[in-house]
Amino acid sequence: MIFRRLPLTDRVHASVVCREWRSALKETVRPVWMLLFSLLPYADKDDEISFFDLSENTIGKLKLPKSVDGATIIGASKGWLKLTKGKQSSLQPILLDPISGTKISLPPLSTITQSSNLKAATSLDQIEISSKDASEFVVAATFDNLKILALCKPKDNNKWTIVEGLDDKYCFDSIFFCDSILYALVDTELEEDTFEFQTHSLKLLGENGFDVILKLIPLASFQDIGPQIDLEHPM
Repeated sequence: MIFRRLPLTDRVHASVVCREWRSALKETVRPVWMLLFSLLPYADKDDEISFFDLSENTIGKLKLPKSVDGATIIGASKGWLKLTKGKQSSLQPILLDPISGTKISLPPLSTITQSSNLKAATSLDQIEISSKDASEFVVAATFDNLKILALCKPKDNNKWTIVEGLDDKYCFDSIFFCDSILYALVDTELEEDTFEFQTHSLKLLGENGFDVILKLIPLASFQDIGPQIDLEHPM
C-alpha cells in the first residue's frame, strides 16, 4: 500500500533495498510516466533519462544501470525502455525496466532474414510490447525501413518470427498492441495500389507455439480523417 504512494524515482530507490521490496514493487500498480528524451535536450548514449510523472506533475531524471552502458535509447513502451547496443552488423535490441533494473536482451538483427532475401536486417525502426508483464508479453518490431515485421516472446525461446507474404512495395508504417492484438498500418509506395484489411493468426517460434492475432490496416483508409499525428504514449 505504501509503495503505491511513492513517485517513480523513490520506487527505483526502494527496489534496491532488498529482494522482498523489489518483488513487492513488481506487483504494485505503477505511476504513469512519459519519456521526455525527444522533447528535452538529450545526449546520445547518456547514462540517464528525463521523464514526466503524470501522477505527480513533475519532471524527473533516472540513472540507468551500468548493464546498459554504451546503449542508445530509442523510446519506451508500457513502462519498459527500448534500447539498442552494438555495431550495425550485430545490433542488439534491449528492453529495460527502469524501476526493477530487469534487462531483457532480444535476438540480434543478424538473426532477421526473410525467405525471399537471405540478407540479415541492418536497421531497427520500431519496437512495441503487448503488456507490462515480462513473463507474458510479446515483442513486435519493424526493421529495414519498415519493410520487415517480426515478433518474439522473450520467455519462450526468444526467437524472431517473421511475417511473410507482403510485397516489397508495402511497408509497416506503424505498429501497436491493444488487448493483446497486434495492429499494423500498411502503406504502399504507389498511389494506384490498394491494400485490403487483413487478419492473420501467427504461431510464434518456441516450445509453446504462442499464437498472436495480427490485423493489417491500410493506411490509406485514414487519409480522409486528416493529417497524421504521432503521439508518444504515456508509459
